[in-house]
Amino acid sequence: MRIRLLGGQTKISCTGDKITQTCYYFHFRNKKDPNKKGEFICGSLAVNHFFYLLNTEPPEEFNPLK
Repeated sequence: MRIRLLGGQTKISCTGDKITQTCYYFHFRNKKDPNKKGEFICGSLAVNHFFYLLNTEPPEEFNPLK
């Protein structure tokens, strides 16, 4: 999920960077043990590389104010 943060909001990405504008939430489940699941947050730099490796486009942005 791609989310625009509200003014003043910040998140910390999986790379340790501070995110202030748009972040990407990923939910995952372990293939070997479906009971192991979690989530992580990426900023634009990491997610651009991630989607490049997947050869796909990032999702549409969700704006919580719309």
